Amino acid sequence: MSPVQFFLYTLGVLDSISCLDTSQAIGTFDEFKNRHIVVGTFSNCTDYMAKHHIYDHSNGRCKTVNSFINASVAEIKKTCRGIKYGSHLSSKCFEVFECINSTKLKPPRCKYKQRPKISAKINVKCENFLPVHLKGTRKCSGTDVPHTDGVFLLV
Repeated sequence: MSPVQFFLYTLGVLDSISCLDTSQAIGTFDEFKNRHIVVGTFSNCTDYMAKHHIYDHSNGRCKTVNSFINASVAEIKKTCRGIKYGSHLSSKCFEVFECINSTKLKPPRCKYKQRPKISAKINVKCENFLPVHLKGTRKCSGTDVPHTDGVFLLV
């Protein structure tokens, strides 16, 4: 457990945030889209992760977890509206699911299982008014309504 995760855990925050990923470098919006947004039909985690070369580039291993969002690119961009640099938790709830590594293999032989979709707010790092890194998700309460527009995106 990293020092950040330990700190959040001791505050009782870690249980409400999933996919806290401090190991991945901040990238560009195009990299964000490749790793987290899928438009159209999604068949399975293993195929998608391999096709888009999604792995932990810092150590050359399979990613432990990767989150995906069900929303349009335009809706995801809105999370950084008015924020040139910094982090932001979306005000809207999105349908989110995760691909979890199920093996100890190295790329390109990684295998993933899909977790069920949840309603969650997304915490993103913004640069030049665009999301460049998914920092985590926070489950929405029963009163929060998930945002969907019929387009399936992976985060």
